[in-house]
Amino acid sequence: MNWELTHRRAVITGAANGIGRATALALAAEATRLLVVDLDAERLAETAQVCRSAGALQVETFAGDLTVVENVRLVGELVRKQLGGLDLLVPAAGIIERDPIEQLSDEHWDRVMNINVRAVFQLTRELLPQMADRGSIVLFSSDAGRRGSPGKAAYATSKAAIIGLARSIVGEVGSRQIRVNVVQPGFIETQMNARTFLEKGDVLAAETPLGRHGRPEEVAQVVAFLCSDASSFVNGIVLPINGGHYMAG
Repeated sequence: MNWELTHRRAVITGAANGIGRATALALAAEATRLLVVDLDAERLAETAQVCRSAGALQVETFAGDLTVVENVRLVGELVRKQLGGLDLLVPAAGIIERDPIEQLSDEHWDRVMNINVRAVFQLTRELLPQMADRGSIVLFSSDAGRRGSPGKAAYATSKAAIIGLARSIVGEVGSRQIRVNVVQPGFIETQMNARTFLEKGDVLAAETPLGRHGRPEEVAQVVAFLCSDASSFVNGIVLPINGGHYMAG
């Protein structure tokens, strides 16, 4: 699919696996220039090579932990020196952990918040000054961020926080024609959801009107649309991608 993103400069985090990797490949096929980021250096290098083969005009990599603020600054330097600025920001990295609230430790809470919210905030703050007018930011929430999720309070809270962050930024960057939108994936076939699918994957598929789970590339194409001029008047939305699993609320 051609979203006419040729030469656009994009930063994608969580690019070694799952939706982040699928998004990197989708944008690579549009002849973009990419900086892909992940903790897993080996898998990240594989993603970068596949992106080059898929048609990306340029692929840079950064393997590091973005909960370390110095690494966020290093990403900013790479954007400045290697890409000469930025058009698209897609912070797709995230984790999910499980504990009932009475057993949920401060360490668990802080780890999830640091990765899912704080790192996204700090990366956005770092890169916004380099983002060209008419740029696009796509953040990741979850159905859990809208409905809550028993046993996953930290994760659900972190994903609700992303919605508040995105909608706040919208009001600050609109004068530069920068758009900020949120995708809200449901049950997608990723490593992060492997345990959930093992425990009740058949039930979740049966509850979904389309009768199946989603694929990472299906989310990636929605992200590519939100990055493109085809969505030029789409701003501040939270878009569920869940096959109709949660139709209410």
